[in-house]
Amino acid sequence: MDEISLFDSVILGIVQGLTEFFPVSSDGHLAVAENVLGYHKASILFDVLLHLGTLGSLLFVFHKETRELLVETVRRLPWWFSAAGRKNLFTEKGETRWILSIWLTTFVTGIFGIILERIVENNSADIRLAGLGFLITSGALFLGSLKSHGQKTAREMGLDFALLIGAAQSLALFTGISRSGLTIAAALTLGLKRQEAGRYSFIASIPIITLAVLYEMRKVEWSTDTNFGVLAVGVLTSFIVGLFAIKGLMAMLTKLSLIPFALYTLLLGIACFMVGGDAW
Repeated sequence: MDEISLFDSVILGIVQGLTEFFPVSSDGHLAVAENVLGYHKASILFDVLLHLGTLGSLLFVFHKETRELLVETVRRLPWWFSAAGRKNLFTEKGETRWILSIWLTTFVTGIFGIILERIVENNSADIRLAGLGFLITSGALFLGSLKSHGQKTAREMGLDFALLIGAAQSLALFTGISRSGLTIAAALTLGLKRQEAGRYSFIASIPIITLAVLYEMRKVEWSTDTNFGVLAVGVLTSFIVGLFAIKGLMAMLTKLSLIPFALYTLLLGIACFMVGGDAW
């Protein structure tokens, strides 16, 4: 791998910050950059650090919800493990239902991630599969846009909702399939309010992104030659751009439609098949 320059660091930070939260697939854009532009600069270490940057964006924007999730989980654990708690665990509503939903979504995504890891790794750079992923994302966004008139909150949904969102989130392991795109579209289809769908999608991503970063850290090879100053610029860039991306998408969900993203991923998916057609 070539040494990452300051320019590379800023560019990759911008791409990570935008595509991690906008429903267009960050992994899919990386595959396009590698195949079409020949732009392959990121090391495993830098990739992990960039994800830490965007994780920081999530924690900054949703710090109240994150604190509530952790504090209430710890507070309620003794009751959940009691006889009465186990008996009523899946019938509780309101705050308890929301907390359980987040952890259940995380659990389902994690299980699928373990099962699908080898398949995903072996095909992550195939531009044709990225194209297919973009088309799946586009279809989900079009469907979500058509079903975006729900009025429910996550606290009103059954735990089957959490299972379905977890399954949708796990599909984002495949290149070109957007995690935020599929989870927001699924939440809208299941009847959540537009902004509530975005909020649940982002908050539910915090535990799984944290676990994914910790899991990927085992692959990192540390070197005394690493220019951590340049890497830090990329991390800071991904954090700042991520803040704007989260705020921007939440605003769009309130006032606008997901159709522009659906059209963009549709065109990108078609372009991937055209570029990769010779390899069939």
